[in-house]
Amino acid sequence: MGLSMLDTALSYRGKGWSLLPLYEGRRLASGRVICRCNAGPECQTPLKHPKNSHGVVEATNDAETIERWWGQWWPHAGIGVATGTRSNLVVVDIDPRAEGWEDTFEQAKPYLDGTATVVATGGGGWHHYYVCTESFASFRLGPGIDVQGDGKYVVAPPSPHASGLFYAFTRNGTIDPLPDWWREHSPALAEPDDQSRFEMPMHVPAGERNDTLFRYASSLRARGARFEDIRFALDGANARCSPSLTPRELETIAHSVVKYPEPPAIEISETSVIEIVGEARRQTMPTRFSLAELAEMDIPEPKWLLPGVFAEGVNVLAGKEKLGKSWLALTSAMEMSLEYPVIYFALEDNAARLKWRTALLQEQGVQGDRLGFCTEIDGMQALVKEIVAQQATLVIIDTLARIKPLASNRDQNNSYERDYAFMGQFNQVFQATGCSFVLVTHMTKAKSEGLDAVTGSKGITGAADAIQMMTKKDPETIHLSVESRDHEAREWALIGTWPARRREKWTELDITMEDKAKPTG
Repeated sequence: MGLSMLDTALSYRGKGWSLLPLYEGRRLASGRVICRCNAGPECQTPLKHPKNSHGVVEATNDAETIERWWGQWWPHAGIGVATGTRSNLVVVDIDPRAEGWEDTFEQAKPYLDGTATVVATGGGGWHHYYVCTESFASFRLGPGIDVQGDGKYVVAPPSPHASGLFYAFTRNGTIDPLPDWWREHSPALAEPDDQSRFEMPMHVPAGERNDTLFRYASSLRARGARFEDIRFALDGANARCSPSLTPRELETIAHSVVKYPEPPAIEISETSVIEIVGEARRQTMPTRFSLAELAEMDIPEPKWLLPGVFAEGVNVLAGKEKLGKSWLALTSAMEMSLEYPVIYFALEDNAARLKWRTALLQEQGVQGDRLGFCTEIDGMQALVKEIVAQQATLVIIDTLARIKPLASNRDQNNSYERDYAFMGQFNQVFQATGCSFVLVTHMTKAKSEGLDAVTGSKGITGAADAIQMMTKKDPETIHLSVESRDHEAREWALIGTWPARRREKWTELDITMEDKAKPTG
């Protein structure tokens, strides 16, 4: 028989955590679980909100209070754990039900893998627990990922979930320290300039609440935070106010500070491309001409960079996890570098792994020449400078998620326009420098097929000149489908295992006329 809720709560107390009781659920004859609060089936946060009078503000590590809550008053109540300095915890809350969560998750994934303490929420999500002994403001990384710090709480195992399941540890080891990456991405902990320095006090009395929260929100805005980040952080800061402000008052504060200009997004303009590249290397092409003039133009035929696979322009190489996208990209980079300069941005790798992989490929007979590696990138301006310095003909970026800006909830309705504009920057660099791109990205785990399975909106594939999609046909065979604006569709069978899938071992498949895709665009 498992521990009672009281015994579990006392064990959490032993870890130094501050706790609060949460509402239980009630199962109807239909099987549906509803909250036992007065709102019943109308409750907006069933089984997640506090039973005690002052919520997380009243969270405690006091044994007598814990025994009274779970031993006498509410023996079946769920257990909430206060995050932030109250428990020296930061919890990364992942909700895969949120639209656009995949992009956020792909950027954060390297800093989540291997977490020693992970909880399955019962609703399909996960909580990753980390030790953090200093003050840490809660914030939203992007759709589907909230980072819970000061003023917040999470539901802990074995509390029930409205789905009828229970919160449960999937890993329950010694809790890891919070990786620095999360600190660097917190708008409240970004290094402020003198105008944005403001430290949120631990206790804010009546009469000082609005002014204090406004100054706090303004400091976040000055550091680059947008409305959603500010509104989310204000929820946590509001827990330090006595009494707390209403949600409507917090909305008013957040709206008032976002009237100040947003920091500009990282982008590259046509003018700055020309300045960096120089007029001499810029590709010239008229923008107005007649049909007769077009016929007289000496324009080279579109060509392949790697015959039948990668075309000139912007390529998107997509596939699900563990299919070998990076192996394919690296193999192709080495082969193409025999003909022209290639830069490989291995943003999920390091020198040790690259050395090991290139050595294995060389053992298989894959050779390279003018191939350079970078394991980090500091924006588009730096990318263009690197292209010019290396006189590169091709740049491979592995993976796109590591440089693609995160979407806020506000951006969800404009995801196509946002992604199309982002991809347009690579096309702009291609037009100005003649350097092509291969952008490595993922495919969703959903049942989508074809181009719809590529992570992100259709703005990603819509802006590409060619798309390469990897799919697994059987344990030994991967199919590589290629669609291009300027070339007929191609399909290849890659048989064997990496790194032995050398280019000369690929088999081109016959595509019947009724199945053959027309050039995209």
